[in-house]
Amino acid sequence: MQTFRHRGLQIAYDETAHPNRPPLVLIHGWLSKRADLAAVARAFRTSHRVVSIDLPGHGESEVPEDESRLRIPSFADDVAALCDELGLSSAALVGHSLGAAVAVELAVRRPELAAAVVALDGVVLMPSTLLEGFAPLLAALRSPAWREALGGLLTSTFLPTDDPDLLRSLLADIDQMPQHVAAAVAEQMTDWDAESAVAALGRSGTPVLAIDATGLSDLERFATLARQLTVGRVVGVGHDQMLATPTQSVAMIQRFLYTALGRRPVNNLAPVQQLFDAITSGDLGIIDTLVSHDFVDHGAPPDTVPPGPEGYKTTMRLLREAMQMTWTLIDIVAQDERVMAWSVAKADTSATSSASLRPAARSRSRRCMRSASKTRSYASTGQSATTSGSSARSA
Repeated sequence: MQTFRHRGLQIAYDETAHPNRPPLVLIHGWLSKRADLAAVARAFRTSHRVVSIDLPGHGESEVPEDESRLRIPSFADDVAALCDELGLSSAALVGHSLGAAVAVELAVRRPELAAAVVALDGVVLMPSTLLEGFAPLLAALRSPAWREALGGLLTSTFLPTDDPDLLRSLLADIDQMPQHVAAAVAEQMTDWDAESAVAALGRSGTPVLAIDATGLSDLERFATLARQLTVGRVVGVGHDQMLATPTQSVAMIQRFLYTALGRRPVNNLAPVQQLFDAITSGDLGIIDTLVSHDFVDHGAPPDTVPPGPEGYKTTMRLLREAMQMTWTLIDIVAQDERVMAWSVAKADTSATSSASLRPAARSRSRRCMRSASKTRSYASTGQSATTSGSSARSA
């Protein structure tokens, strides 16, 4: 966690250490915090400089007593201040729920900060039926029964197939939130001039993606005011579950950023597959371009395997000659830009296909090639991966 001060408040945020990559700013929703967007942040930190903020009154940021600091324009000003603090511009602004409204407001106020806006089940232009039902909730949030009211609202956004442990965790978070924060934020969601903000966004031409889960925005009206709107819908996940299991949302955001801004997703696995193909075919020359120079085989006897690509080729030759081993890829495990391991098995050389594996052979000769070095970048394709490491010798 990092912090900065803005207008008298300490505000918490996280940032990935990739200053030269295009920025992506994550903005959480009402009753939420930046940690709830962690799975989304992980999906993009190989390709973007990802910044996640706790809005004032939420998560680990300071709680303001002044309720004017809990309004959408004020939140947008806080996010803008963080962008200025970090020197960000032309960011993809990704907001969930209330955070989508903050992203829209920020894009209108500071267009130089917004390359695109993504609304994840955003509360932007609430349908009239939703607004009518909101009035009793607002009254309840100023009453002694405010936690029960919030609990009922939160429960209603979960599908029967959503994770009950996630719901219990979010309900527990309500106990940590001051009543005036919960009430003031809800009230200003109905006070905010969403029509004017969306119309201004439409005039700006800033690309917009709305990913719908529970119908919290009138997307037909949104599209009328902002004709550049692209709409996607997730299947089988509710308002908060779409963040905890964000596969559908991430795929849509990646495609949107590529089609709207030309930002290609980073593919960690393709260079690893190239390396493995080279090993299985015996074409070891390609290793010079795929393996980092600080590769070290910690399992080899001292002074028998040099560092770098030559050492990697030596390791592969020794394994092939000593064990008469052919290789079949089982899995690649990657984290961020670092390929941590891949698993292989000794092939059944008596079978007609080199890819056929006997179950006993697979369990007996499963191996791991572990990575422990810097990342190699593939500028021509936008891909990056670390393919060096120490081989753990285990039969």
